[in-house]
Amino acid sequence: MRENFSLSKLLDDQSIVDEDDKEIPLSHFKQEGMITGIYFSAHWCGPCVAFTPKLVEKYNALVKDGKKLDIIFVSFDRDVHNAKEYFADMSWKMLKYEKRQEAEKLADVFGVEGIPALTLIDENGKLITEDGREVLMNEEFDKIK
Repeated sequence: MRENFSLSKLLDDQSIVDEDDKEIPLSHFKQEGMITGIYFSAHWCGPCVAFTPKLVEKYNALVKDGKKLDIIFVSFDRDVHNAKEYFADMSWKMLKYEKRQEAEKLADVFGVEGIPALTLIDENGKLITEDGREVLMNEEFDKIK
């Protein structure tokens, strides 16, 4: 895993969408103070299905409190229908399912060996942690750096 990571080196501005399938520019994740989680998950994965609602609850609470946090869901689902159905339960952004090559590159860059996995990066692409599940769920947000 590299210390610094650039979303724009692997993704283009048409790669990320919100729940309404609206494209989100990569500049969104470069806002000062922004922490971005890259969430590798799939609907067929039992531990993922168990963790995702907890992550949604935590994310919603942090965003409601005005914290600069966003998450990009990277689907490991077997087809676009399952990926979008699973994504419907999430409150954040998604790497377009069709971007399979980019999903594989992201998993490789962050050394993902199993799911669910959550990596946290700052607005400059600096790795905060590859153990984002533990850190985001248990640390005080303002102390995550």
